[in-house]
Amino acid sequence: MLHDTANANSLGMVRIWVFGLAAVSRLLTPVWEVCLLPDVQPVGVMRWLGTRNWAPLLTIEMAYTIQAITIGLLLLAAAGIGRYVVIAPLACLALILSEGLIRVEGILPHANIILIFCTFVLACFPAADGLTLFRRKTPNSTNPGIYRAALVTLTLVFSITYLLAAARRFSSSGIDIYFDDSILYATAWRDAERGDAGGLGIWLCESWLGGWSLRLGFPVVTLLEFLTPLCLFSKWFRWTWIAVMVPFHIGAGVLMGIWFTYNLALIPVLIAGFDPFCHRSQQNVTPSQAQTHKRAA
Repeated sequence: MLHDTANANSLGMVRIWVFGLAAVSRLLTPVWEVCLLPDVQPVGVMRWLGTRNWAPLLTIEMAYTIQAITIGLLLLAAAGIGRYVVIAPLACLALILSEGLIRVEGILPHANIILIFCTFVLACFPAADGLTLFRRKTPNSTNPGIYRAALVTLTLVFSITYLLAAARRFSSSGIDIYFDDSILYATAWRDAERGDAGGLGIWLCESWLGGWSLRLGFPVVTLLEFLTPLCLFSKWFRWTWIAVMVPFHIGAGVLMGIWFTYNLALIPVLIAGFDPFCHRSQQNVTPSQAQTHKRAA
């Protein structure tokens, strides 16, 4: 099974990657723009603050302060500095607050949602037992299976997010969209919205080969999204999924301007199972166990 031979360093590598990506996502987010919007109302969990308590956060100074604190906490969690059981949850809460600031525009894309979910999962496990900036004397966990459980949970959360996205598309639009030109209209519309930066999507929709490629690829992508959890169990399906979904994400970005950059960045460690530290665990595995792991992978 995927991540079956993971260890503390394997989970530490994922911790650095996930919290590091989250810090980068905050650094690249123009939080000050929301402060220029009139009559802004909070959305999602930010409604808990109430409109009256929300107003002080909508200043450029406060927005930058929240952003700086969030980035700092995320970097501390990535480096494994201090008490991880305290810093990691604080980093996650700050990430939610920072994300809430930029969602008051009413635009709720799900490009960052998997990354946010992964930070919360990592905060629930001893992900700072390995690859920390300052070497720990003893790990917090004595059960090596906890590291494998953490990585499997991360992959499961990643997979279920794809499954739910496909289920929502199917439940809200039905099966008809896979037999008409809905995907062509959506591609052309998104491409036209990009103005001078677009053009390739419309050109592809107007061409015979490009149009049929989009029509045929749409149900295939949806089916693979439904079946994404199988990546946990089948090596053949895992690589089939990667071979289809990576070009799909790149194509959606180029043709429609919809980039899932952080999903692409997480695929190598959560789906492909890239783990330079797994051989250290394999040294302590018996031949019969190794054969079992090989068949499961």
